[in-house]
Amino acid sequence: MRPVRVYDKKMKSFVAFVRRDVIDTRCNDFEMRLLEYDALPAADRRAIEELDISALDGNTIASYRQLFNGNKPGHPWSLESDADFLYRIGALAVKCQDVVYIRG
Repeated sequence: MRPVRVYDKKMKSFVAFVRRDVIDTRCNDFEMRLLEYDALPAADRRAIEELDISALDGNTIASYRQLFNGNKPGHPWSLESDADFLYRIGALAVKCQDVVYIRG
């Protein structure tokens, strides 16, 4: 989502709108901070060392893999283990040979 900022003469400041489904809704301050953070190149790219693959729900991983396989049938990553698959899509980071961490 990309916000659109317009100047509100009544408030004498810029306000932001974002498209949700078929309507434009006004963003609150919290949503704008989230959107600005997500736009940063380094946002959510660090490994969270306190969490490993066991912190992820197996059903969620299976659901995501099913969606991935439906959109990219026959992709080579479909044959990988869960840990290797999540590493390939950027969801896991490898610190050592045997240790993987979740990317934040």
